[in-house]
Amino acid sequence: MTTNAKTKSVQPAMMAATYARFSNDLLQKQRSITDQQLMCKQLAEKEGYRVIRQFEDRGLNGAIFMTRPGVQEMIAAAKRGEFKVLIVEAMDRLTRDEVDGPALFKRLTFLGVKIHSVNMGIISQMHVTMSSYVDAQFRKNLGDKVKRAATGMVVLDGLIPGNVRYGYKRKIVMKDGLSVVAAGERLIDEDEAAVVRQIFSDYLGGLTTREIAMALTAGIGAVFGKVV
Repeated sequence: MTTNAKTKSVQPAMMAATYARFSNDLLQKQRSITDQQLMCKQLAEKEGYRVIRQFEDRGLNGAIFMTRPGVQEMIAAAKRGEFKVLIVEAMDRLTRDEVDGPALFKRLTFLGVKIHSVNMGIISQMHVTMSSYVDAQFRKNLGDKVKRAATGMVVLDGLIPGNVRYGYKRKIVMKDGLSVVAAGERLIDEDEAAVVRQIFSDYLGGLTTREIAMALTAGIGAVFGKVV
């Protein structure tokens, strides 16, 4: 007596890509690119995906979308049909914008690519709508808190938050035998201050802003790394 054994067909692994992002050095310590990629690879192994590409953006804000090189490279690869699943730790790694999130979801869906999030599973239109709104509100609240803290530094403490403007430099103090930056404290940079004084002098002397800019470019070149 013979029996026919049922053969189980083996489906080829679905091609997948991963995407990771962090905004600044502090976030890099708390949620690094390596940690995110590891979580994505673990999900891929669990789901039977084959990861063929890894995309990332380092030190770029979630509100910035269209100019992020990692995102653009990922979209280009999706257009070429290189993968069918995009794995992310969370949707806010892709974008925190209430417009860009749905737009990206729509584009990837059209290209036949589904988004699989470590913390939410397969992403649906409902997920995108809700997370985009929550992330946008979070970004606004964070901005309000940063502005409040900066105002307090100026009004209550007499300190200057943010980047060092042209004409100033950071104040260095000794602490426990080490040279450290005094947060929010500035000193006049005499070399740069001379340029600033010359700008005001030239303007009061009748030169146009274009003429002043041309003279500065010819004399000291472009100013890099500081806001004038």
